[in-house]
Order: sequence, then structure tokens, then C-alpha cells
Amino acid sequence: MGYRLGWTLYWVCLGLIAMYVLFWLAVLQGSTWEAIRSDLSEWKVLLAVSSPVLVLYGLGRAFRYVLSGE
Repeated sequence: MGYRLGWTLYWVCLGLIAMYVLFWLAVLQGSTWEAIRSDLSEWKVLLAVSSPVLVLYGLGRAFRYVLSGE
């Protein structure tokens, strides 16, 4: 049971990462978001936008390893 739950939560986290990335790609494609696009060149904004991806990936790996016993 734990093995499947660990892998399921891992894939859920990867799915959330994919939705988050697709959301930002859609936001940056709009012509009204030029200010956001120009702000992404700063490292603080880039770190703030990319940190949820790293957190979700780490959380998914932790779920997978702890619950599946790998």
C-alpha cells in the first residue's frame, strides 16, 4: 500500500509542477504581461517563480522514498 501511495504522490507532485509551468508560460504569452516578462530578468523574481518547482519536486521525491521504502 505504501509503495503505491509513494509513487502516486510523486506523480501528483510532478503533475502539479507541469500545471505550474504551463500556467507561467500562459501568463508570459499575454501581451499585457510585458512588465512581468521584463522583471523575470532579475534573479530575485526568477528565484521566487522557480522555487515552488523545486519544493514540489523535493516533496514528491521524499514521498516516494519514504513511503515506497526505496
